[in-house]
Amino acid sequence: MDAARRKGPRPRFSAGQQVRVGGGEPVYTIRGIDETEVEIPEYRLADASGEVVLSVAIKDQQLLTRADAKPRQRRPNYRIEKIEHAVEIALKLRRSWFRGHTRQYRALIPGIFRAHYNETYRTLVPDYEASIYRSFRRRAPAILERIPTPGDDEGWLFVMQHHGSPTRLLDWTENALAALYFAVSNDFDRAGELWSLYPPALNALSGIQDVPQAEHSVRRFLAGSPQHSNPETFASSLGLDSLPVNPIAIAPTLTFPRMVAQRSVFTIHPPPQSGHTIDTLLPSKKALVRYIIPANVKGHLLHDLRLLGVTRATLFPDLDSLSSSIIDEHNWVGYGIPDPPKW
Repeated sequence: MDAARRKGPRPRFSAGQQVRVGGGEPVYTIRGIDETEVEIPEYRLADASGEVVLSVAIKDQQLLTRADAKPRQRRPNYRIEKIEHAVEIALKLRRSWFRGHTRQYRALIPGIFRAHYNETYRTLVPDYEASIYRSFRRRAPAILERIPTPGDDEGWLFVMQHHGSPTRLLDWTENALAALYFAVSNDFDRAGELWSLYPPALNALSGIQDVPQAEHSVRRFLAGSPQHSNPETFASSLGLDSLPVNPIAIAPTLTFPRMVAQRSVFTIHPPPQSGHTIDTLLPSKKALVRYIIPANVKGHLLHDLRLLGVTRATLFPDLDSLSSSIIDEHNWVGYGIPDPPKW
């Protein structure tokens, strides 16, 4: 497939297709697509060995030429292959936050800004994010007994995120083993990933020391801006000289048992801009770390997490999760007393 200039609609490519950059050699295979900026999706290209070597974009109805394509900055990838690795991560990175994915997404983008919602909602509903918020806030009071006050924009975001609506929040946890559970609890034929984030490093890029309180102007802007038709006026009313463009790390009021059980924390994001996503803002291998979890160790890690008390029932304190955990416990039969560890 030649990616040379053509007329008509902007071309679309999919993972697995083979392409030539600028019509030249060699042939690359598309290994992933980053559509955080829907107007110019970014394509990750792998060489014959399978290693991602270039990151290029659609522009003016063609793939950028090889000369224009910048080599992808490679973040060190470490591996978690046994529970001891995860425990060491938890002990050493004790002030970091963690997030687990059952697959390798290589991106940290909230649900409202992912490709599905960009493609579908931006076309039909230009104010798609605000429209989703308004619909939820209008209809939820008939179902929920306790709801945030009308002016509590952040509180409404937490409720929406808790119940599965797409928002500009991204879930993290202070518990590395909880994040590991989410990374290994599904997709057993695929490698997963666990991210570690040092929140003060992210917030420092927005001039914020440590983790901001709820009344902080940047935090208030990011939570409330979807509800305002004029973001500039809203920012000015909060004393901000410019619109925030970076995500920040925030610690919520823990209003649900699940948030307590999972030690929930969040990053809150503005609409993504090139160079302002978490993975591009934090190139440091200390501030943001990505661990790969091979598919063949997921089952063993899930078993070890259960023995350490990290189960669906402990992370989702409801009767359905309790039943699921009991079933898992009874799938293991036969036990002989082993020799105790000796040091």
